[in-house]
Amino acid sequence: MDGFLNIRMPMWARAVMTRSIAIVPCIAFSAAFPDGLVLNQLINWVNSLLGILLPFALTPLVKYNLSEAYMGKYAAKGWEKWLMYFLAMAVWFVNALSLSYPGGGFMGQLTVDAQGGAKAGWIILNIIVQVLYLGWNAHCLLSPVTRAMKPIEEERVWKDGEFAVVCH
Repeated sequence: MDGFLNIRMPMWARAVMTRSIAIVPCIAFSAAFPDGLVLNQLINWVNSLLGILLPFALTPLVKYNLSEAYMGKYAAKGWEKWLMYFLAMAVWFVNALSLSYPGGGFMGQLTVDAQGGAKAGWIILNIIVQVLYLGWNAHCLLSPVTRAMKPIEEERVWKDGEFAVVCH
């Protein structure tokens, strides 16, 4: 936060502020809906959506950590590279499974609860989403990085009584 927003504040104040931003809305929502059913349904949907979104953040991160065009000599190589590929695909697989599995809180449960044509519609939508989800993740991991950047070079400088890392 210090570098991105250029805001200087004590560590304790930053911790209180960021925790409050995360916790106060949760407490307010829990107080507004004391019946656990609504809150449990909301938690299931939020967890499902966060699971769906996780590979969209993790897969590009893995891709750029493996790229010498971006990371230079710090790019992962050898067994680290294959471990990162495996973990990215494992995260995708677990989230794809929970997206379609009954009880996962999302399309799997909707498919089980539906009847007739609605059930067929959910199954078709589920297949389309899964194919696109797999396609995006595979494309992101396997496509070559075509835009080369200047590799990261670190420099440690003494600034304001502490060492700071400056990337060029």
